Amino acid sequence: MKKAILCMVVFFSCISFSGWAEKASHSGLKTAYVSVNEAVEKTGEQKKIGMALENERKRIQNLIRKKSEKFNIEAVKIRKEMALLSE
Repeated sequence: MKKAILCMVVFFSCISFSGWAEKASHSGLKTAYVSVNEAVEKTGEQKKIGMALENERKRIQNLIRKKSEKFNIEAVKIRKEMALLSE
């Protein structure tokens, strides 16, 4: 009789432990899922920041190019005027 009671206690302990283990693994998976989502969001933010920096770099390069072209045009005009004056 004692063996039967002991077997039942062990059996119910195993069942409750397996239920606890299942809940623990589920919460662990949920935590891992949340962590992965947070990492993806951070990566997305980093990509947005990187894209914004790249766009700003391109904008500045375009401004420099435009100023350079304007300067070159002015330089050509001055050279032509100097050539006319030296004739």
